[in-house]
Amino acid sequence: MLLNQLMSATLFLLFALMLSVPHSAELAFTILSLTGLVVMLKDRFSKFTIVDFKIYTLLVWWFLLVIGITIINTENIDMGIYKLGTNIHYLFSPFAVVLLYKLNLKTIIPNAIKLGVIIASVYAVYQYHVLDIGRAHGVSHPVIFGDLVTIMAFIAISNLIRENFLEKIVSIIALIAGMYASYLSATRGAWLLIPLLFVVLMVVWNKQQLINKKTVFISLLVIGVTIFSLTSNDKVVKRVNKAVIEFNVKDSLSSVATRLTMWRHGFEAFKQQPFLGYGLQNTTNVVANHIENESNEYKNSKQAEYHFKRFDHLHNEYINTLVGKGVLGLVTLLVLLLLPLAIFWRRVTVTDLSQAYFATIGIVTIIGYLIIGLTNIISTQPLLNIFFLMILAIAFIGSSTNKTI
Repeated sequence: MLLNQLMSATLFLLFALMLSVPHSAELAFTILSLTGLVVMLKDRFSKFTIVDFKIYTLLVWWFLLVIGITIINTENIDMGIYKLGTNIHYLFSPFAVVLLYKLNLKTIIPNAIKLGVIIASVYAVYQYHVLDIGRAHGVSHPVIFGDLVTIMAFIAISNLIRENFLEKIVSIIALIAGMYASYLSATRGAWLLIPLLFVVLMVVWNKQQLINKKTVFISLLVIGVTIFSLTSNDKVVKRVNKAVIEFNVKDSLSSVATRLTMWRHGFEAFKQQPFLGYGLQNTTNVVANHIENESNEYKNSKQAEYHFKRFDHLHNEYINTLVGKGVLGLVTLLVLLLLPLAIFWRRVTVTDLSQAYFATIGIVTIIGYLIIGLTNIISTQPLLNIFFLMILAIAFIGSSTNKTI
């Protein structure tokens, strides 16, 4: 009983503090993983008889194994081992999952997520308005902060229609707070998530037969007002206009031009070594060399060579995966994302309201990651890894019928 209470508190604090207290998520994840490993050994790996646990474990361990295979096959293995280490969460997450079966997830998760969004937004306001930081970033990079706080804001309202009045008020506060924190992060990809995740929830709620025409109309009105308010805001307009200008200046070293150049040459480099890629540790060097040797704009430019090599990744999960892990890596990534998405989509209409809720948060998270992967990396970063792996596991367990084989 005491162990369950301690682990419940640890899980709650993981989500409540992950965006506002440095290393809190890593510490909580470590505690859950190590404790879960002990419990798993004590139970003689009994959880492997549960179908969903098997699926989850195979998905995350295969993802990690493919990284290892592609690293061994390439140069700079020492740096490759470091890259492998940044994904170590995939190795330990099944141990943490063992504990989740013993916890009251339907009470912990909704409250922890809502509180986490509100605390993160307060911290973002403090950073932006008091410390006068240009972009609010919580305890991470502004892009990571903006992406995660936006996804968490929509998880906070995933069960909105079924909640009582007080719960609805807290959920709406969390949504508004999360969107404002996203705005303060000045993360364009996160801004794009806002209307798209609204649509995702509308589709899910419609499939669950929770909304009527009046609700759809009000929801679309909210989406329209949100988009209008964003597009008429000076901060947003400046960021969008800057992106348009940078897009049109092809040979500059601006943010947008840099990404477009890396993506284009990354795909060309991938075609030269398509099956296993060059290893995640070599992606930016391979692409930078390809740009220097093959690009008309940057050919033999030492400034450009330094510019492109200073990045850790290619700012696109799919291109980065193709270059680093080849076709095998991309297929593994898509299976990791799309197989659970298909499973949760089938479960989202179950009669058990709790199971339907957890299937919904799984869908919101996976689609969110699919979208942010277009302009950012969604693996190798601790916060992104921990959040994804824990929500994925929670969605599996919460929506499961606990079938054994």
